[in-house]
Amino acid sequence: QADNIQDGTTPFTVAFETVSADSFYNDFAVAPLSFNNLDIDVSDFTVLASGTYTSESGAAVNVTVGLTSMPSSTVTICGTTSDATEGAFPADDDACVAFSANDWNTLKTLVVTGVDDEYADGPIDYNATIYVAASADANYAALPAKNILLTNVDNDVAAVTLSASGLETSELGDAQTISVVLDSKPFGVVNVSFASSDWTEGTVA
Repeated sequence: QADNIQDGTTPFTVAFETVSADSFYNDFAVAPLSFNNLDIDVSDFTVLASGTYTSESGAAVNVTVGLTSMPSSTVTICGTTSDATEGAFPADDDACVAFSANDWNTLKTLVVTGVDDEYADGPIDYNATIYVAASADANYAALPAKNILLTNVDNDVAAVTLSASGLETSELGDAQTISVVLDSKPFGVVNVSFASSDWTEGTVA
C-alpha cells in the first residue's frame, strides 16, 4: 500500500481467524504471516526554472518548487543567489515557501529578478540556489541545495554623447558650448580630448 512517506521497509503481519459451524474448524488456530512492505518513496525536492535569463530591465525567472514525498514536519525551502548585484530573490519571506503534510504535493513558486546597475558590463552569469532552510524531518533537512545557472542581460551601453549649444561660431568671437555625457558608469576615469580640424577657423578650449 503506497503511503507517499519515506518510511523505509516496514514489517507487518496478517492474522487469521476461522468461523465455522464445524466445531473442528471453528476458531481454529492459524499462525499469522509476516511480510515486509518495501518503501518506494524518496524525500527530495524538485526545481524547474521558467527560463535562464533575467535582465537589468527587470525581467524575472520563476522557479517552481515541489516535494516528492509527504514530510513528517513542515519543510521550508528558500532561494538565494551567488551575486545579489545581478539577480536576487525578495528580501522578505517571499524568498521562501513552506510545505506541510497537507499541501506537500502542491507546487509553489519562487521568483528571482534581474538587478540593474549603471555599468556596461555585458551579460553576467550567476547561480540561483534553492535550499531547505528548516525542517524537523531529518530526510528533508539533510538534502543538499540545488543550483540553477542564470544570466543577467545588460541594458547599459558604453558610449559618449556629445551635444552643442549651437553649430555656428563667428570671426567676431561667438562661441558654442559642447557638453559631454557618458551613457553608462565607467569602471575607471574616462578622458575626452577635443581637436579642431582647422585651428585657423575655430579652436577648442
